[in-house]
Amino acid sequence: TDGDVQQTLRLSCIGDCNAVDAADRAAMGRWLRYFPESLVYVRELNFRLFRLIPKRIHYNGGFATARWLGTEHVLRPFGFDETGEAALLQALSDLIPPPDLVEPNEEAPIRYVGVDPWGLDLKQSQRLRRVPLPGPLETADGLRKTLLATGFQ
Repeated sequence: TDGDVQQTLRLSCIGDCNAVDAADRAAMGRWLRYFPESLVYVRELNFRLFRLIPKRIHYNGGFATARWLGTEHVLRPFGFDETGEAALLQALSDLIPPPDLVEPNEEAPIRYVGVDPWGLDLKQSQRLRRVPLPGPLETADGLRKTLLATGFQ
């Protein structure tokens, strides 16, 4: 952002950060959908994922607007587990091609990499794009209907 970051809205989080169990292939699969180039680090350098479990969140909205928030005011349920998300992404790819993100000199394919009740994440080459949805959407059918209604063809 432009300007002094101390003058903008911000959140700080206090919580526990735990290593994701090596057997949690779904979490690693999700990470690799977003960053497939990091597979070399996983294989050769023992790369590990960590999961942040927030306990308290501090909101600072500017002068005289700072306050502590409980996680119940900020966090929302994810909606899909990692395995269900991967299956939903595959079904979406089969039914509805991702929208056009192509830059004039870029020919990399566009693919869905993530979905949650509030939006879709698309990737083309190194570029990630978030497509917000009028969520929260809780079912795959609801997501499909919303995408078709908003112009995903």
